[in-house]
Amino acid sequence: LQVNSELEFDIHKYSHGAASGGNRSYAEELRTQHGADVDWIAFGAAEGGHGAYAEELRTQHGACVTLIAQGAAGGGHKAYAEELRTQHGADVNWIALGAARGGHRAYAEELRTQHGADVDGIARGAAFGGHRDYAEQLRTQHGAHVDMIAEGAAGGA
Repeated sequence: LQVNSELEFDIHKYSHGAASGGNRSYAEELRTQHGADVDWIAFGAAEGGHGAYAEELRTQHGACVTLIAQGAAGGGHKAYAEELRTQHGADVNWIALGAARGGHRAYAEELRTQHGADVDGIARGAAFGGHRDYAEQLRTQHGAHVDMIAEGAAGGA
């Protein structure tokens, strides 16, 4: 893999994009030949709706179940995220953050109201995803901390 040294290049984010877009062979090349992180790849695969690939990475290569569930939630794949939460112990707070980041407010709210997901993390995810109105609603109506919203808005989800 040839990279222009003047450009910032994050192979992990790049591999996430390859997996999210369904380019499994390229994601695998980046993982096996260039050291791309299996968690980032699985996160991308789940976000892009490629659950079978994400499951392979989870079961055969130890990819983090919570990151996979967060990706699934962010991509709108609620059934898969729920399977990972209920059957494999994925953390509800990170799933809710992913749902909010992806603009899936109803799912994030379900996780907050029915499963105790943290309002600050949800607000952070909403801000990171550009959903300012939702982040503000969580701040004004549910006490989300403004510093968490600012962190999300600055790209720290």
